[in-house]
Amino acid sequence: MRAALATVLVLASLVTDAALTDAEKKLLNSSVSVDRAAEMGKASDAAGLAQIIALGDPNLVSSFSRAMPRSEPLPPAIESQVLAHFDDPVVGPALRAMAIRYQTRALFDRFYAAADKAYQDGDPVFEYILRTDQPGIEEAVLKLAPKFPTKPGWGNAALNFLGARKYPGAVDPLIKELSEDDRGGGYGPALYLLLHYDSPEVWRKASDGIERMHGDGRMTDAAYKRARTDLDTALRDPQAAIASSHKEEHMKALNARRSQLYQLMQDAARLRSEPARYVEAQGKYLAGLDEFASGLNDPAVTWEVAREYTNLGLYALLTANDPKGALPFLEKAAKGRDDFGTIAFADTLEHLGDKAGAIAAYEAALAAANDAHAPRQTFGTPVPGDNMNEFWRSWFAAEIEHLRTGSMFRGRVSEGAISGFWQFVILSRSNVTTYFQALSSARVVTGSPAYASHGLTNPVYIRGDWPEIAELYSRASSPERLQAIAQLPASRISLLLTMAEVSARTDPAAILSDFARDDPSGYWTTIVMGTVAHHQAAGRDGALDDGVAKLVPGMAAPGQPNPLETAARRFMQSRGLRVAEKR
Repeated sequence: MRAALATVLVLASLVTDAALTDAEKKLLNSSVSVDRAAEMGKASDAAGLAQIIALGDPNLVSSFSRAMPRSEPLPPAIESQVLAHFDDPVVGPALRAMAIRYQTRALFDRFYAAADKAYQDGDPVFEYILRTDQPGIEEAVLKLAPKFPTKPGWGNAALNFLGARKYPGAVDPLIKELSEDDRGGGYGPALYLLLHYDSPEVWRKASDGIERMHGDGRMTDAAYKRARTDLDTALRDPQAAIASSHKEEHMKALNARRSQLYQLMQDAARLRSEPARYVEAQGKYLAGLDEFASGLNDPAVTWEVAREYTNLGLYALLTANDPKGALPFLEKAAKGRDDFGTIAFADTLEHLGDKAGAIAAYEAALAAANDAHAPRQTFGTPVPGDNMNEFWRSWFAAEIEHLRTGSMFRGRVSEGAISGFWQFVILSRSNVTTYFQALSSARVVTGSPAYASHGLTNPVYIRGDWPEIAELYSRASSPERLQAIAQLPASRISLLLTMAEVSARTDPAAILSDFARDDPSGYWTTIVMGTVAHHQAAGRDGALDDGVAKLVPGMAAPGQPNPLETAARRFMQSRGLRVAEKR
């Protein structure tokens, strides 16, 4: 056995020196399975590929290729082997197919020669040659373009490649494609690519071209109308067209980077049931995505990545129950102007006792909520009627005051802010529920109530009735649900998840204790208890009309007053607050 292994090792080291006999190949093959080839590919093991090439087994080459990471270009040591065995009649086709994001002009030239000799437009070489990011090949690709197949709805791949690079030499051929694509069964990307040259001169040239082609019958009326409309729009406001073009290109580039990081995403996804390992693996994926997005310097792209950081931060907070571990991800989310991430970041700092950090985070949030001219309205716009923005501004200011002075909130909450709070609760609950599986079933989905101090209004289809609310109360007050919510960290994000269960506790003191734990300043508690107190005084059926009864089903608990109503009364009295009727 040792002799056999020694022979295998020797053969593996000499694969480029001499041809192997069938017996030697059989011996070497016994040491490489399909799974082993995949392991080699995942590790980009160039020595392993050399061993596989020596076996002359294209299936093993393909297995190696499929497992290779796509996040980086083809490694030089592997590309050199593709080049060396490019024309091998057995493994050559599989090696050529492997060349994804190859880097050298030498390999491009080999593909070019093969494409130039190809007599069938379905030859895969026309796909392989364009799998590269290297510069300086545009003129050669343009020369070869007439040999590429033109597919209805897809256009000519070579011209698409050049148009995406905004190569000047491709402008005239792309203009010509505007008519050919239409007659071939529908537009390819020619017009899209021309508009993304970011050049009014190119647009005017395309405009002249469609006029000529339509005039001499080479472009249909429908094709002309579409092209005329899009070109006129761009020429009317070139700056807006260029800005839109850049945003599309950046988002496309971000999605391409996601594809390159696909293996990291998959590795993380397999660990989702293991919180600590998942956070680490997903963090690696996001770091790679974030590094790329930072180079684009585009607020829209930054926000896309920020949303993913929010998701990971919430997972670390709620699923892993690790507030400190969540902070780095939530901080990234806040810097990227994701609203929910910003809230979670400030709130987590507050609950961890970082008073200075929390004040700074809330001040940044308040500044964003007050900014009516920001590129992206993180917290809406401070204009009359934007109730959620009114809630944000009111709460952030109250929380800053609480952190600075230590005083509990005792002020007046406007009708708009109350309405905005309940809208926020409704919109956010379903989003955060996914991060805490114990409460992921039987969630209540309602509409967006509009609040007034004398009552709220809500569409009939979410009105519900008290037997339905009583059933929600029964589920929320079950020992299993109450035990589940005890696992969550102190956080307003936790309160969003557990408000129904907390409202269903049978002890008023326990209700107030849970709210105080999650809402240190008492601002959110004031709104919730004030709403309950209002409905207790004005008639509890109003809570059916506005949907609040579904959010706090403890309103259906037995007793007059019931535990939730008692808690609301105690809270309002302790703060010297009352429910103001609308005048």
